[in-house]
Amino acid sequence: MSELEARFVKKGLWVNEAKGAVLGKVYTTETRTGTILVALLAVFSSLATAHLWNLVIFYCHQRRAHGRPADGLFKQQQALLRTLPPPTSLMTDTVKLWWSWRHRTDNVLLRCIIFPLLGILFAASTLTVSLTSSYIVDTTNLEVLVDSPSCASINLPRMAETQLTASTLVENISPVMESYTRDCYGKETSDLPSRCRNTFIAPNIPVKNASVPCPFSEEMCDGEALELDSGLLDMNHYFGLNLHKEDRLQFRKRTTCSILPIDGYYDVLPATDFDGLLGRGALPEEEIIALKYNAPSPSEDVQAKYTFAHSLAVSNISQNYEFRVMQSYASPDWETAGALAPRYAPLPSLARQDADVALIALWSNNVLYAKPVNDPLFAAHANASFVNYGATFEQFRPDHPGRTLGCAQQWQFCLPKLGENACTPFMGVTLNIPQNVTQFSHTTSTQRAVIQLLLTSSVFADITNAPVSQYSLAGSAVQFGVAYELADDQWKKELVMWESASWAALQILVSDYAVGPVHRDPLADQYTDQPTSVGDKTLCHAQKMRKAGGFANISVFGLAFLLTVSGTIALTDIILLRFLIFLSRFRRALAPKIDRWIQDGVFQLQRRAFEADRKGYWVGLDNEIPTTRSKELLGELSSEVQPRGDAVVYAQSEQASSMRDNTDSASTGQKEADLRPKEPLTVVERETSSTLGSK
Repeated sequence: MSELEARFVKKGLWVNEAKGAVLGKVYTTETRTGTILVALLAVFSSLATAHLWNLVIFYCHQRRAHGRPADGLFKQQQALLRTLPPPTSLMTDTVKLWWSWRHRTDNVLLRCIIFPLLGILFAASTLTVSLTSSYIVDTTNLEVLVDSPSCASINLPRMAETQLTASTLVENISPVMESYTRDCYGKETSDLPSRCRNTFIAPNIPVKNASVPCPFSEEMCDGEALELDSGLLDMNHYFGLNLHKEDRLQFRKRTTCSILPIDGYYDVLPATDFDGLLGRGALPEEEIIALKYNAPSPSEDVQAKYTFAHSLAVSNISQNYEFRVMQSYASPDWETAGALAPRYAPLPSLARQDADVALIALWSNNVLYAKPVNDPLFAAHANASFVNYGATFEQFRPDHPGRTLGCAQQWQFCLPKLGENACTPFMGVTLNIPQNVTQFSHTTSTQRAVIQLLLTSSVFADITNAPVSQYSLAGSAVQFGVAYELADDQWKKELVMWESASWAALQILVSDYAVGPVHRDPLADQYTDQPTSVGDKTLCHAQKMRKAGGFANISVFGLAFLLTVSGTIALTDIILLRFLIFLSRFRRALAPKIDRWIQDGVFQLQRRAFEADRKGYWVGLDNEIPTTRSKELLGELSSEVQPRGDAVVYAQSEQASSMRDNTDSASTGQKEADLRPKEPLTVVERETSSTLGSK
């Protein structure tokens, strides 16, 4: 089974029902668009985290802005926080503060370490958010929805009417089924090749096997029986259907097989009685071995009395296994299926009313073994040693030219919405949905379409598919007519593999409904129908498959969530820290801490530095950005360091000081202009030890 072709991938918006109506909204587009979106989301998320960091720093500053006397380290930390440094700058500048203050105040390390830790934590969180945002756009191993104009269903009666058998369909499916079974079944998920993970939603169908009592009358089992049970399988989970909750359906298949007895169930007859079977004239004294597991026939035809027949002449020269199968359906509606009707009726001791009965005959022919084989189906103990160049080579030939497996196959359907009575009784495959099953009367149109698809597909996907194709594990071990050895339970291994092949075939057939059988079998148009009912049309657009690349799935919820949260954070930062602090009403609500935020700002600190250096007449002392009263040219700030004993005191008039205390914030600009000195400043110079000495 190859990967879904790009032309059958639905582009645009759809809902992945497995994830729900909200989280499951997906937009499928080309990889190029997805790559561009990933880059844009990375930039957007980075901007959002930067704004979030600003809010975190603002919160830290406000939590610490208590207004009480504090040492220089505290004041410098507040000034550092006010600059809204990025995490790396906060960490490095805090380390510098620690180094400078480590011997000058108490608990410096403890007081400084919180900010580097905060920066590291936020940096890690930012990285996590960036990685998470990349998951919004998925570009590998995608779940995509099938969208094909060729959606069609197999019409079994039409196949019979047009005298087309399943041969063309089986011929096209068998090679794909065999290779997919070989690669994708019987292995751990981690060991599966890429093709298994890039085709179906579930790479394989799990089947449990166990030894059970004989599924037929006791005399028809030569030893124990093996049961292969899938358990209830959700069609959405295992077959990739994208059904709504009310249309969900569960499906189960149970196959129980045993080896049928051989003694008393075969005859050796002249080949002349089977000219029609041979397709040629009988050889002189050629004999036929015929197995009889079908019900007695009133026909006078010798061949009608037997289920399988095989030439012993061919058996003596052929060095490969040969398999033949017969299928009997329990449902009576198959009698009207024409060419698809069962070709035999089983013995009463094999017949089941609740199961279809399949017979698989193995002709071992002249396959030889290097060691005795104790497996009951492939048993080989007859000595066939030979001498070559004086050396004796020990070999063994089959105990009997042919043995037969009998299998009872049962299907079950469950409607979860019905509760305790959700499941139908076990039944055989029917041509159409049976009307006498209570559960089927409660199905939706889509559920009926799914059930009919499973019933039809199961005709070509049962345990006989692999043997029909001559596919077996034992056969792959034969080299030049000789098999080294076979396990004692080889027949069980063959059954497990054949059952796996039937599930692989069912996976293929179910997905082919939406893609269109015509893309696998060129003759499919002759035996398929276009969808007509609402359920059929819904099912055409309800098949998910996997796609390795070429497309991108965008999570609509994830995209909306990221844009909403990021936009909210960015707007909060911009509005709160860039605009609202200019509004008097907002400032009064958060006073006095917001005032300390403003006074710790770089513009206010610069204003204070110029005032301390007696440069400029400043207004807007309570605003985020103070200005000079008029157009003034400011010189460079002095970098000279005054001796510790010296101090320069700048005094304002008492009148100006009094006016400042009574200033109303609503008329800040004009009143702060009045606070500027209206008379010369007085410079008071303290006497230092140097001046006293000079005196």
